[in-house]
Amino acid sequence: MIQSTKGIVLHRFKYSDSKMIAKIFTEEFGLQAYMIYGIGTKKGMMQINLIQPFALINLQVYHKDGGGIQKVKELSVDYPLNSISADIVKNTIVYFLAEFLLKTLKENEKDPELFKYIKECIIQLEITKDNVNNFHLIFLWKLSKYLGIEPENNYSESNKIFDLFAGKFIVGIPGHNNYLNENQSKVLFEILNTRTLDHHSLFLRVNERRFYLNSVLSFYNLHLDRPGELKSFKILSELFS
Repeated sequence: MIQSTKGIVLHRFKYSDSKMIAKIFTEEFGLQAYMIYGIGTKKGMMQINLIQPFALINLQVYHKDGGGIQKVKELSVDYPLNSISADIVKNTIVYFLAEFLLKTLKENEKDPELFKYIKECIIQLEITKDNVNNFHLIFLWKLSKYLGIEPENNYSESNKIFDLFAGKFIVGIPGHNNYLNENQSKVLFEILNTRTLDHHSLFLRVNERRFYLNSVLSFYNLHLDRPGELKSFKILSELFS
């Protein structure tokens, strides 16, 4: 049966001279793998151009329950991402976040609220004309809410230490090394209270940005045991060095 859905592209790779497989997070079916045929044809080349990381697309698919590789009938643009394509900083950020989501989301799990959040953030990144250097940090911390591991935002005069294991601010130093000191925790509190819409208002130095990116990745690995190692992490780090 042919069904329609909207999708967010996370990854693609060539399967053969005439076929490509794309990993797409869809509104109706969650994360799916789709086979795209005819990539050597004119129509196929047009489809390849649409299948870029974080591309927002409309799909008509031959969907079957139970997972496996699905088939695509038609693809079209849902929302054009012109500035992301032309901006090396935005482009590097979306490659990193797309890889993060690919390694973090579970296949076949429909989640309309998560889909809405990611799509709105992509559009926000597209239309932002200000500094986007901290966008990925805000995105990842806010994403934790939709994946069921949102940290407790309980910073206070007594709760000055953020415990990555506990996922909250605590009194005193915990009996392990997975925590942020008082100064680091205070900045994290500021990050947690910055809306994705206001990411450009957050000021972080290069070394701070790298530290808090490592911190949020550690947080995910501790609580979800993923995403693990990310190939695009080095590229992102070099860009902001």
